[in-house]
Amino acid sequence: MSQRLSLSQVVGMGAKAGVIAACDHRTQRTQIQNLFEVLKEYEYPDSVNVLQLYIAYQAGRGHIDRNTAKQLIQDIRQIASSTSDNKEGKELLRSYLGAVRWAYTAIDRGRPYRACRAAQRLRPVLDDVIRALFNLS
Repeated sequence: MSQRLSLSQVVGMGAKAGVIAACDHRTQRTQIQNLFEVLKEYEYPDSVNVLQLYIAYQAGRGHIDRNTAKQLIQDIRQIASSTSDNKEGKELLRSYLGAVRWAYTAIDRGRPYRACRAAQRLRPVLDDVIRALFNLS
């Protein structure tokens, strides 16, 4: 088990992944929502493997950008390896995917290009992502 992640860290990771997904201009909004459906359909920790396989499948079909898929899979693995408690693991994944969806929507609907230019350099810290989204100092 790797270092235990806090909810704040997980939400920051999700926000960064959502920015990356929206800025790649290939990842479809429905794919982000479908990640929730996959998580709901399978018990944790089985849902971790199914999520990774689903992401790989959709990347192969061109519905999720490969770099976005890589980020999502790395994050999901890190979250899953940070806890041995099934209930906590599922809740952390749900929080992560929620942050992905919200950040994706914030970019997709408003197209804050500053955030897209900074997407790969963003730290997975919610405050950094919010500053990039809204051009705050």
